Formats: sequence, structure tokens, C-alpha cells
Amino acid sequence: MKAVIMTGGKASRLGGNREKALLEVGGRSLLSRAADALRVDGIDEIVVAVTKATPRSKNLAENLGLSVLQTSAKGYHEDTLELLDAFGPFISLNVDIPFIRPEHVRKLLEASDKESLAVVIPSSIAMREPDKDSLGDDGTGKSVIWIGLNFVTSNPETSYLTYDDHLLSININTDEDLAFARRVFADLQAPGSAKSPL
Repeated sequence: MKAVIMTGGKASRLGGNREKALLEVGGRSLLSRAADALRVDGIDEIVVAVTKATPRSKNLAENLGLSVLQTSAKGYHEDTLELLDAFGPFISLNVDIPFIRPEHVRKLLEASDKESLAVVIPSSIAMREPDKDSLGDDGTGKSVIWIGLNFVTSNPETSYLTYDDHLLSININTDEDLAFARRVFADLQAPGSAKSPL
């Protein structure tokens, strides 16, 4: 199965001419971190979806030895449909989740079948106030956060796969988010703390 790292957003809230994929947490780019999380059994190719707005992401992806596909940049959902048409069912991962790990991807692969799946976490475990655009309802009245890791199929019905990992509540949309992620990473690396695998 193919996995696609979505890097084509304009990152308007970060200001300036910046691309999320190149931002670094713990001395490593978000694109490198995403790619490492996707290097698991069951994924035979990692593709980086870029747009005309992310030329440096394209260059970094190629330097990392990853496949690149430029989408038409009509919007996130439109680009997803474009990728689905090109690849069939695939794993999608937004590039702005710095604490994604291979075990998160393996769990999604194990659960995937014929239905689309979206990984969520309970909003109650979020480390910061979640972005309103990422909030939803799991169908039972519980508030959840979409984290940007999905199994995408042509089936319009989407089920939720809930993870209880508070680190997945961190995604980078602003400079404040980036600073927070860097502080969390540093705390995890501090002597006496549980070591981060990232």
C-alpha cells in the first residue's frame, strides 16, 4: 500500500514564505519525521504530495529519496480525491504532526479494511486548546480531534480509530505551536524523563 505525506498547504498562519515540511523539531524536519513514521511493513512506497506553493518541500523529499507527486492544489479534499484516483486506497499523513511514530501507523494498517478510517484522539487529553477546525464528534457524543492520519478509500463512510496518545494533539499551524512542540521535545529528552523515540 502507498502512504502519502500531505505537504501542499499554504501555511498562511505561519506567515512569510515558509513551508511546514521544512520546519524542524529536535533538529529534524517535519518531513523527515513523517517519512520515518511511515517506514513500516505493509507500506511499499512513500509519496510526498506537493503543490506549486511548496517547491522546497519537493526538493527536500527528493533529497530524502522519496517519491513526489504534484497535485492541482484545489483544496485538501480535492487533492485527496486526486490521490485516490491515482493510487486507490492509501494511508495519508499530514506533515505537521511532529510526534507521529511507526506504531501509530502500524495500528492503523492493522485496523484498515474496506472502510475509510480517521485516527482521532479524545479532545479531553489535548495538551493545548485544539484548533476548532480539527474538532469533531465520534458519533457517540464524545468530542474528538482529527489528527491527520487516515486510511483513505472510495467508501464515503468513515469510521474513527481512537488513540489515547496526548502527544498527537500537537500539530503545527503557528509559530506558537512550533515553539510548544520544541519545548515538549526538549522535555522528553531531559534527564529523568521518559525518552522520546523521536
